Amino acid sequence: MIVGDAVYTHDGSNLYQFVKDCLKLVAEIPAAVGVDSQFGLKYTYGSVTLGNGRNILVWDGDGFELVDGQLKKTWPLGIDEPYDFMTLPWGDDGFYYFEDRSVFRVKPDTKREQVMTGVENVMGFWSGPNGSILFYLGDNDTGYVGGIWYPNDDVYIPIRPSEFSTKLSSHDFDSVHWSDKTRHFYAVVRDGVFTVPAEQLLGRPKQTLSLQ
Repeated sequence: MIVGDAVYTHDGSNLYQFVKDCLKLVAEIPAAVGVDSQFGLKYTYGSVTLGNGRNILVWDGDGFELVDGQLKKTWPLGIDEPYDFMTLPWGDDGFYYFEDRSVFRVKPDTKREQVMTGVENVMGFWSGPNGSILFYLGDNDTGYVGGIWYPNDDVYIPIRPSEFSTKLSSHDFDSVHWSDKTRHFYAVVRDGVFTVPAEQLLGRPKQTLSLQ
């Protein structure tokens, strides 16, 4: 895990920092407790870079920052996502994060807020065009493979498999991505990659979605 200029690793419950090619135990951080599951203890680790450049180490589900040269818990989050921890900046001082196939956002000293509540079974999310968030869905009743969410207005452009190929079903997709450089969307599927230009999706009307 890279946090600013520091590089960290762990052995499950203990955190170490690489210092001059050696591993040094980070003594001020308590050993990870983890969350019990049918497969044993599981842990949530990761790192976050905010829009203002602040760096956060996520250790055992909580956020830590350097304060007076030592890591201090400044974000008591309790995130439980040991398998697919991912984040995106939210404004200057907040961030979105993924937990249990849902998306949340949080800022300092505030309670987390669940967002993107118009869709279910989110498997991943990435930066999209024009301040949007591109997301990929697992199995769901709508048949969408993913979509584009606009946070400011809470509206969506859903993406169906046929946008990329009429021969694909939602079960064929592994992820969807966006490139600012090429102005194309990309879908990673079992047998390769499909791509469509931005205008093919962004020209469609935005929708308000609800699971109710």
